[in-house]
Amino acid sequence: MKIRLVSFISALILFNILSYSQYLKNKSLPFSYVNIHLERNVTDGDIEAVLEIKADEDGLAKLSVVSPNGKTILEFESKDKAIMGIRQFRFESPEPKNEKSLKSAYPEGKYIFKGETTSGKKLSGECLLSHKFPAPGKVIQPLSGATDLATSNMKVSWGAVKEVSSFIVYIENDNFEFTASLPGSKTMIIVPEGYLEPQKKYMLGLGAQSQNGNISFVEVSFKTGNN
Repeated sequence: MKIRLVSFISALILFNILSYSQYLKNKSLPFSYVNIHLERNVTDGDIEAVLEIKADEDGLAKLSVVSPNGKTILEFESKDKAIMGIRQFRFESPEPKNEKSLKSAYPEGKYIFKGETTSGKKLSGECLLSHKFPAPGKVIQPLSGATDLATSNMKVSWGAVKEVSSFIVYIENDNFEFTASLPGSKTMIIVPEGYLEPQKKYMLGLGAQSQNGNISFVEVSFKTGNN
C-alpha cells in the first residue's frame, strides 16, 4: 500500500511539473516595445503608417500584427531558427497622397502583436491607433529658401503648438542627417557647431507629436554661406 501511495505521489508531482512546464511554454510574455502611429508631411501632402516592434534579448522567429477589423496586416517568419531571428523592426507603409485610403487600410482601434522568439518564447502586445493628428508647427527661423546662413550655432525656432507632447527636429541632405527630440514645451534649438558645412543645401523638418504618437511634419529648405 505504501509503495502504491509513493508511486501515486511521485506521478502526481511529475504531472504537476510537466503541466507547469507546458504552462510556461504556452504563456505569452510582453514585447519590450510595440507601437503603431501615423505620420503626415503637411508640406508634401503625404501620409504613412509606422509600426515599431522590439523583442526581448532573443530574436524573433515569428511575428504577426492583426488590425481591429481582424485582418492580418503583417506576418513574418524565419524558416531557420539557427540564424538568430530579428530582434527589432520598423515598418513603414507606402505614402499615398490620399489620406482616406491609408486610414481605410489602417483603421482606428486596438492592434494585436504576437511573436515567437528563436528560443520558443511567445510574446504578445497591443497598441491603440488614432487617426487624430496634432496641428503642425510653423518654422520661424530659418525662413524657407534662406541662403548664406551661418554654419556655427545656427538657431532653429518655431511657434508653440497646443496638445503636443514632443517635437522632432531633423536637418539633412544626401550626405548628412541631424535629429533631435525635444519636449513639447520647447520652441528653439541651437544646431551644435561642427555639424553644418559651408555652401551646402539642407532640408529642415519639424515634427509635432501628440500623446497618441501621431506626428505632423513641415519642411523648409535653406543653404549655408561661406562662414
